Amino acid sequence: MRVVVSALVAVVAVCGSSAHAEPVKRPLVFVADIAPTAGLEADAAAVTASLCSALAKDKRLDVLCAPDIRQILSFAAMSTTAGANPATSKLEARLESLDYVVTGTISARGKEEIALVVAVGPRDPDGDFMAPSTTKPLVKIEEVAAGKAHRLLDRLADIASRLTQPMLATSAAQTTAPTTAPPAPLPPKK
Repeated sequence: MRVVVSALVAVVAVCGSSAHAEPVKRPLVFVADIAPTAGLEADAAAVTASLCSALAKDKRLDVLCAPDIRQILSFAAMSTTAGANPATSKLEARLESLDYVVTGTISARGKEEIALVVAVGPRDPDGDFMAPSTTKPLVKIEEVAAGKAHRLLDRLADIASRLTQPMLATSAAQTTAPTTAPPAPLPPKK
């Protein structure tokens, strides 16, 4: 009975100490509108929304989407009669603290193919915080599909995963500080 109680106390102590641990900061990612060539505006909007949704499913990321930002700002503009709107101020602060920006283009290739090119990189600190951009992509992905843009939608979960990996790897490298402490001694042999 004493062993069971000791084991239970140890489990509670471990669980209790992890409950008060520092929360891990999730990278804040902005998904910009996919830029279309002429005639693909509706497809670009659908790809933007779907890509943003696919990225937001990964709970290791904190994702802001360009269409959502526009809607929030539009609502704030309509609801504000005078002075600064607290919702707008918070949104502006979040946009200023972006870690990464996802950008892309969608275009027709001949009569039979459509191409999606997306990239992710750190937010350009000199860019406009209301229209974030990146000048140093971590990864650039090109997907080509036969026919219409809806064939690209089936690939967006994979594309989102391929975009997520370099963001998480870079964020982990930035938050993991090297240590100069010597390794812990080995326990004595019995």
